[in-house]
Amino acid sequence: MTKFEQLREEVSTRSRMEREYWDSLQEAVIVFRNGFYNYLGLESNEIDDGKGHKAGIVQVGRVKDGKFEMCAPWAHEKDGKKLSFILFLMLPDSESMEVAMTSWTKITVSKPFYDEDAINISTQDMYQPVLCTKENDKLSLEPFYDELFSELVRKISIESL
Repeated sequence: MTKFEQLREEVSTRSRMEREYWDSLQEAVIVFRNGFYNYLGLESNEIDDGKGHKAGIVQVGRVKDGKFEMCAPWAHEKDGKKLSFILFLMLPDSESMEVAMTSWTKITVSKPFYDEDAINISTQDMYQPVLCTKENDKLSLEPFYDELFSELVRKISIESL
C-alpha cells in the first residue's frame, strides 16, 4: 500500500465515523420528537392556533431568520460535536384547545466520550446534561423527559413571572 493509499483509507474511515456520529445524534432527535409526545400523554398533537388553523402542540425544528420552522433532523444546528434543535410548544389552558401560551426550548445533544451507545442531552437552562442510554437496543430518553418536564413546569409557573 502506498502512502497515498494509506491516507485515502484514513479519510474513508474518518468519513464513515463522522457519518455514524451525526446519524446517532439525528436518531436522538427523531426519538425525542416521537417520545416526548407520548411522554406527555397526548391523544392528539393538534391545537387551534387562534386563527382557525390546526397546529402541532409539540413541534421540533430550528429558528431561522428569527422564526421557528420545522425541519429534517440533518438540518439542525451543528456546533462542534453537538447538535441542537428547538422544542416549540403551543400550550392550551384547561378551558379549551386553543393556544394560550407558546414556549420554546433549545435542546443540545452530544455523545459522551466513554459510551458510544449513550447520549448527553440538555437544555440551555440545565446545569449539566442528562445521560441517556440504550435499553433493549432502543435509546431511552425518559430521564431527560423527566428533567425537561420539571423545567417546563417551572417556566410556566406563576412564580417565574
